[in-house]
Amino acid sequence: MQTRLLVLTLFAAVLLTGCASAPPPDPNAFPNEHWSTTHRPQGALMWTSSRFNSVTLRPDAGSVLVTFDPNTCSLDRFGDAGACTMMTTVMLNAEPTLVDTRRTRDGATERLFSLTAEAGPRIGVVFKTPLGADSPSHARLIATNHDGGIDTIINLHRAQSGPPAKTPPEPAGLITNRWHTGYRPQRSLFSDRNINSARIIPDGPGRCRFILDPNSCTLDAFGTITACTRMSTQLVVSSYERTEMRTLDNGSVQERFEFQPDLGTIIPVVMIRATHPDGRVTARLLFYNAAGQIDATIILNPGRGEK
Repeated sequence: MQTRLLVLTLFAAVLLTGCASAPPPDPNAFPNEHWSTTHRPQGALMWTSSRFNSVTLRPDAGSVLVTFDPNTCSLDRFGDAGACTMMTTVMLNAEPTLVDTRRTRDGATERLFSLTAEAGPRIGVVFKTPLGADSPSHARLIATNHDGGIDTIINLHRAQSGPPAKTPPEPAGLITNRWHTGYRPQRSLFSDRNINSARIIPDGPGRCRFILDPNSCTLDAFGTITACTRMSTQLVVSSYERTEMRTLDNGSVQERFEFQPDLGTIIPVVMIRATHPDGRVTARLLFYNAAGQIDATIILNPGRGEK
């Protein structure tokens, strides 16, 4: 009996030693997670000669499979894709290279990766990992033009569940967190006015403020603002109402918020917020055109934004 106990004890010690000696994940490796853009109805991914409506990044054995999807999809009232056309997607096998690493003002770590393939556009991806976390909470895609300048910046979302982002939970039916679009180079958020970024600031139950910024900015390699013009921002005070709520098959709860600005100012946007089973809270804005159709969808970042 004592011999059996000794053997079991030694076996358990070996197992524990093996677990303890397992190498930690390489913090400088490309994250082993799937990330994607939302569907962009007007083909906003136009930094090549072709038009693409969505992009997906899937790590695969040291490389990254980049899928460019040109298909046009119908969108429901929550901005989710329904029926799509049947055009062929473009798939490229890209090699990720860590270009630079830096700390942000809030203590998080940002890592800039370059994705290069024999054919296709040059793409950069920035992953932001909060202080003390093992996995990124946010990511953005950076597309450069032929001159090497940044053509567009697109916020990404996880295509599958992952560690919760450090976004405080919000009460059902109320907007209590700040959200922002990030800076949008060369493309206005609205078709009838030149607005390059927007922030949503809660202002009590059922009330919020929009800060609409028309300024043009220069960006560093991470897509972070370095300097801007000095035009006045536009403040729009608005009431809001949760008009719909639904639960998806994966357990996520989606809420649709509609806005009614004061003084007759029109902001044709709807906010979609999702609370996921793993604790993540995500949001996006739907932009409508004059015909009442969804013109663009933009993933929102939590927080104050850069300005």
